This record gives sequence, C-alpha cells and structure tokens, in this order.
Amino acid sequence: MNETAYSLSSSRTLWDLVARRADLTPDRPVFLQDDRALTFGELRDRSERVAAGLYGMGVRPGTVVAWQLPTRIETALLSFALARLGAVQTPVIPFYRDREVGFALRESKAEYFAVPGVWRGFDYGEMARRLGARGSSRRTTTPNSPTATRPCSPPRPPTAPPSAGSTGPPAPPPTPKACCTRTVH
Repeated sequence: MNETAYSLSSSRTLWDLVARRADLTPDRPVFLQDDRALTFGELRDRSERVAAGLYGMGVRPGTVVAWQLPTRIETALLSFALARLGAVQTPVIPFYRDREVGFALRESKAEYFAVPGVWRGFDYGEMARRLGARGSSRRTTTPNSPTATRPCSPPRPPTAPPSAGSTGPPAPPPTPKACCTRTVH
C-alpha cells in the first residue's frame, strides 16, 4: 500500500476521504469534462461553498435530497456537498419522466429536488413544477461563487389528481421544498 492509500484508509465518511485527499494532493485533477478540470483542492473548496448554500436553504444531516442531473462536474459538486452535510441523497436517472420521478420522490420522501432546467431538449424544471415542488432555486455562476444558490419564484401548484385506487392515476408526490436548478450566465 502506498503512502497516499495508507493515509486515506482511515477515512470514515465520503467527505472525510475527499478532505484528506485534498490535503494530500490538492493540485491533482480528480474530474475532467470537455476542456474543464477540477482538482482535489478545488473539489473540496467548491463543495464546501455549495454545502454552505444548501445549509442556508435548510439542508441538514438526514435531510433527503433527490437529484436528477446529468453526469458533469456540477453534479459531483452537489453530491459531495450533500455528503459534507450528511444529507441523504436520492439520485434519479435523467431519462425518467413524471411517473417514475413522482414515484422516486414519494418513496424517498425527498424534501428537496435538484434538476438541470432544460437539458437535451427536455424541461426538467417544468416537470418538477408539475410534480408539485413548492419552491425552486437558481444556481448562479460567477467568479467568486461558482455554485451559489438563491431563491426563485414558487411554481404552480400540482395538477395531478390524487390516486383513485390501484387502477387510477398515481398519487402526486410529496411537495419538496426546492426543485429546479438552472445555470444562469
């Protein structure tokens, strides 16, 4: 076992592993996407900022946060920030739509739901609103705060009827406190 592996072997949580690795090799790349790279040090620092924003929104240890996001650096930042806070993550496959997502939200009892806005021609934010998310957040990208969050206007109330039994339409999911994330340039 090399020195880095040995130093990391006593990590008890995912966040502990990230923080220790960032201390050991802060300039080593961990994520590459197109022409972008993120080092272990940047991963730790940016995830801390995202965690602070999520904490400000009310996410605490044990809070259930569902997310339906494409595989990209920002998704990793959200996931590590949630790990930092001790939140329970419920990832939802991006090609799922209303019925499957509603089921995932109901079963997980998600209090927050993060989506990419419009991605590959589908409006995930609108789907989240159809499913009854009570509020939304908009992710802003600036040099000083690459993943800060701020509140947006609340969406329309859900339009799905309650279940009429096993042969009726599915019941609407619980109403998450926050839903959509959209990149604002």
